[in-house]
Amino acid sequence: MKDFIDNNKYYLIPFLLLMLSGLIFLFFNNKGEELAFFSANRTAFMNTFFKVANYLGEAYIFIFCISILLLFQLWKQSIPVLLCGIFSIICSHFFKHFFGYPRPAIYFLETLKRPELLQPVPGVELVSSYTTSFPSGHTTAAFALCGILAFIINRPLYIKQLFLLPAMLAGAARIYLGQHFLSDVIAGALLGTSIAIIVYIFDSRIQVIITNRFIQSATK
Repeated sequence: MKDFIDNNKYYLIPFLLLMLSGLIFLFFNNKGEELAFFSANRTAFMNTFFKVANYLGEAYIFIFCISILLLFQLWKQSIPVLLCGIFSIICSHFFKHFFGYPRPAIYFLETLKRPELLQPVPGVELVSSYTTSFPSGHTTAAFALCGILAFIINRPLYIKQLFLLPAMLAGAARIYLGQHFLSDVIAGALLGTSIAIIVYIFDSRIQVIITNRFIQSATK
């Protein structure tokens, strides 16, 4: 575990600082203020930008990354990416239904009774559901994918932190588009990163076991 932390500190430290910043914001601000801010300060460019960024949390991006890895015959690296995709879907759906928190559209309409504070981005329909807000599934998937890619790319170490950017954009898109609270995004980021860490460590140990057995068989 110590080797894992040392090899991935350029990703993990900025990630933890990012999570801490988000938690501090939640502590000092009321629920939904981040959504109301974006709703009141939309621009045509930002609308388009975050519509595109939203795709970073879709299943298509997993398929694309796995295809690239397979194209370069990186079979071993494609397996943990695939596992992260599967577990991010399973875990996010489980926790969504376990917590059952309402989406922002419901919160602004029924709890605050101020639906005008959350205006949809043109061309994007606000999800109105009582059970699918926490955690953000898109954010879970994005951080699981970017996390596992950062972990499996060994050199150079400093490049690992660059993988945070697309994951951050995916999470920010969910807030900007009015689909999730910041708390949902933070939870999704923590869940996705946890999935990536567990999958990477498990996959690494399995590969070591297989390699050792292959060596033992070859030397007999």
